[in-house]
Amino acid sequence: MAAGIKLSDLSYDLKTLIVSYVRRPTDMKNLCLTCKALREISVRQLYRTVELDVGCEADLKITAFLGRSNPGLEYIRTLLLNPDPEDTSPAPLSLPRTPSPLHQAPPPPPLFAPAPPPVIVQALGNPPLPVVPPPPPPPGMATVGPNITIRVRGVQEEKKKRWRPAHFTVRLLIELLPENILEKFRWSSYDEFSVENFILLCKKQKNLKWIDVGPMKGSLDEVLEKNPDLIKNLQDLHSLDLYPDNQDCLEACHKIIQKTPKLDELWLESPNEPPRPINPHNHNSNNTNNNDPQWDDESNKPGLLTSTLFKDKIPFQTCSTPLNLRLLSLHKINLRWAAQTYMRIISFPNLEELEVRFCPGSDALFAEMAKPAKRPTKLEQLSFAQSNDGRNHQYIQSALETFLLSISKLKRLYINLVEGNNLPKVEAVCNHASTLKSLILESTRYGHGLLPSFMSYRTYAGESFAEICKQCTGLEQLAISCPTTNLFDDQFSDKFTQYIDSILTLPSLTTLHCTSWPEISLHHSAHPPSNHGKLPVKIYEHQIQRLAEEIFERKIRWAKDQAQPNTLRVVAIGNTAKKNRLDGVAGDLDPLVFLQGSLTDPFGETSVVAVEVRTSMVRFVEPVSDILNHLYPEPTAPLSPT
Repeated sequence: MAAGIKLSDLSYDLKTLIVSYVRRPTDMKNLCLTCKALREISVRQLYRTVELDVGCEADLKITAFLGRSNPGLEYIRTLLLNPDPEDTSPAPLSLPRTPSPLHQAPPPPPLFAPAPPPVIVQALGNPPLPVVPPPPPPPGMATVGPNITIRVRGVQEEKKKRWRPAHFTVRLLIELLPENILEKFRWSSYDEFSVENFILLCKKQKNLKWIDVGPMKGSLDEVLEKNPDLIKNLQDLHSLDLYPDNQDCLEACHKIIQKTPKLDELWLESPNEPPRPINPHNHNSNNTNNNDPQWDDESNKPGLLTSTLFKDKIPFQTCSTPLNLRLLSLHKINLRWAAQTYMRIISFPNLEELEVRFCPGSDALFAEMAKPAKRPTKLEQLSFAQSNDGRNHQYIQSALETFLLSISKLKRLYINLVEGNNLPKVEAVCNHASTLKSLILESTRYGHGLLPSFMSYRTYAGESFAEICKQCTGLEQLAISCPTTNLFDDQFSDKFTQYIDSILTLPSLTTLHCTSWPEISLHHSAHPPSNHGKLPVKIYEHQIQRLAEEIFERKIRWAKDQAQPNTLRVVAIGNTAKKNRLDGVAGDLDPLVFLQGSLTDPFGETSVVAVEVRTSMVRFVEPVSDILNHLYPEPTAPLSPT
């Protein structure tokens, strides 16, 4: 910068460009407090995306957030709501305890455990006393001890109690926010979203481009029939994510899809139960006969989902105006007969992102897309998650590999397999080596009673994985199931070392996620076992940190030897399931994410240190880490009863 030029002398565009390099919200907030000139710029980026928790104690701060003195309300473009973030389980009971002779209160019995049988003490020679079992507690009550019966509030009742203030808070937000400012709105829950709030949202915010609200509470189709002009407010809608758990919602989704010409992103998810009409006076009489229509497609006719959402394109055989989508997401939808429905009503050659998660019969979809006429030549991202589909898993693997070989130029490839499915061949992955930037290859298995504590992983052979790393030199983010190793050994296992050495040869790698958990063996450990012979979680996490530091150090040495810059910034270790229980570790584990840092001792020597950080905060430090936010499949196996 030339002498005499100050920051205040720069143009507005240059100052905006400088402020854009600030990532952390805390730093952006502090920047707003420096001066008026920077506040005017910083407040726009600080409030562009707002994420709020509703239905909890945070609701008390909503009025301050919506106050007139808040200068950032008019700059909000994305509003993400997290309803009821707290634990919804009933609070533990607090009962008075009777002191024992040793002045120690005995532990209370479990809440839902059956009452212990009465113990009868009889004198020698006396006839046995009759045992009269206690009467069962009435509905809604539970017995926790002799002559103690309390009322039990179930989890669902607690949820309903908390959802009432959540819906009120949402309505307050929509009412008091400036009109026509939002572009994206999301209700981050599978619980019902109020139809009244959805209507108010459409009336107040007419520039919405992305809506994700989950299932609806009420009849949305009936409201759209009474207010036909309501859909006109959604003319700019590009992405729609609704959860059609009833037939009225299906009808409403059809009207929205039909009347929104700019729609290019569609998310379809099958409900856990077949949808049923919730308004007996507002649905097609053809669907009220004794033979309920099937949700998924059949060999001779389309299912309830496709025949309702796309009824304007029936018959599908002669559909001349397929949907021109950029993104398509299918979750838990049977695709066995997709060639007769989805392949005809959606223009697959124009797709840029495709997500197929836990869809039975997905091999039929991949086989159809491999044909030249239906091939998505513009596809940049493919996300595929599948559990063991019985004897069809071999057909699914073959169809997936054929499809990967038939296309090219994928930038992001996410493959998550569960229960015995093999990873795709090396040739299928390397077919996209010239353009691939993000890669996830994970195959999880369970054994010994299907408990996650005995989780195992399928991996590539060392030579095969080395070939992938050799060809895919442009990889910036990688998530892979690595071979197992023992954390307490002096050296890592040969297979694990071979994997790490291959990974470190990637010159542009920024984020590495080892999705498998390393093993432990306390035979040669200096740490004494505790908690019934199990290793405490903190000690295990400390060893994981040591592993991350070893990976950082090896990458630094490799970059120095090759005279290349060190790009590795993030190392994550662990599976992203809700509960991770490893054999020999006392407690549950969450994925551990580490950033590369440095530590300088009093003598001036610098060493590498792995700094642990929460997954949700990594993006504010290293933006090239969105692979950690990718939705991994959760274990379908039941958790340990203990």
